[in-house]
Amino acid sequence: MTRSLPALVVLSVLCAAPTQAQTTIDTGPTDRPGVTLLYGVVPTVGQIWAGQTFTVPAVDYLLSTFSFTSFTSSPSPGFSIAPVGYLAAWSGSSLSGPILFSATYASSQAGALQGTTDYLWNVGGLGLTPGAQYAAFVSATTAYPGGVPFAAADYAGGDWIQGVSDGGVPTSWVSPGWVDWLESEDLVFRAEFASVSVPEPGTGLLMLTGLLGLGFVARRRREG
Repeated sequence: MTRSLPALVVLSVLCAAPTQAQTTIDTGPTDRPGVTLLYGVVPTVGQIWAGQTFTVPAVDYLLSTFSFTSFTSSPSPGFSIAPVGYLAAWSGSSLSGPILFSATYASSQAGALQGTTDYLWNVGGLGLTPGAQYAAFVSATTAYPGGVPFAAADYAGGDWIQGVSDGGVPTSWVSPGWVDWLESEDLVFRAEFASVSVPEPGTGLLMLTGLLGLGFVARRRREG
């Protein structure tokens, strides 16, 4: 009986460990390679920011990652895009509060559409407010902008946004209004959320049993 106790203890602790659920917001791939929104530093224009607003899930509210797709064509040999991603709360018409996250992309891979690259940012489980809207947006310090394609499907929890400034993150954003149908568009955007579930009372008892068992095994070994 004593020999089988360690296995029971390990099983108890593993069964009692909290599980991690996950929700993904994915606006889907693009099917229109000619429709893009520029971002980056554009001569005579300034800094152009392109982004997507989204609604935080009710349960899985820890933001793990987000990503944007960009066209990789370049105007000259050796040109590369190094986009920086940002995150802030969204009031419905402008950024609200401080910048919550900013970093150069963590990884990249070839996109689903030929000539595109998916850029991903690791946010690290940032806790957001369930049901609230936030804006993830991107720009670059290169002298030529990259192109961000529009998504094929419509995402009901947010919209694409853009802003222009002469330096620094803009404090106010507005959806473009020069062509009405563009206001319902979304960028090719993906966000992954997670939350650690709270163990139920029975699960907590099982974990306690496992921990007590570990203490019993350690004591028997010392006495032996």
